[in-house]
Amino acid sequence: MVPIFSQSGGQSLGYDINSFIDRFELICQEHLQEGRAKAFAFLFYNFNDHQLGQVIQDLGVFAKLDRLSGHDLSIFYLHSGSEQHFERFNRYFQVALGVKGTANTPCMVFFKLEGDGFKDVEVVSLDNTNLINGFHELYEVVDSYIKAEPPEKKEFKYLKQIKAVGKFVGAEAAKVFVKEGIGTLFK
Repeated sequence: MVPIFSQSGGQSLGYDINSFIDRFELICQEHLQEGRAKAFAFLFYNFNDHQLGQVIQDLGVFAKLDRLSGHDLSIFYLHSGSEQHFERFNRYFQVALGVKGTANTPCMVFFKLEGDGFKDVEVVSLDNTNLINGFHELYEVVDSYIKAEPPEKKEFKYLKQIKAVGKFVGAEAAKVFVKEGIGTLFK
């Protein structure tokens, strides 16, 4: 679990939004090289998903999801108090990953970084954003993704899965788009 903060308040874990935007591809490459991840995910939700926000901000939930994802998956999510930051962050990273229009919040978008682009991009809609069921659904989604190999055999029990088949977005093009598109909006 890798939080991204819209305002850096001396946080020791995660990234501030500007450094994340500037270094997005490098962060993914570092996680791969250091054995911290084999794949990546974004947890996209919006400002109005208060209960989902509470779920992922719970330290116990964070720790369990972090342990589950381990060295297999780095999960990025925005921690912000601004509706505009959520809208911009979601819109631009969904466009960069080639899932704008299919990735409706709340959802998780899984992907791999290979060569000069993103591959095996998958969108999984989240239906249970309430406090009681939200954690269990997130846990199930992450657990299903990690255990399922190869990607075409992934089965997400209880969840609607939308595959972005044939999507390969050039990481360098996405990096330029994201940096130019939202890099200055958070400063």
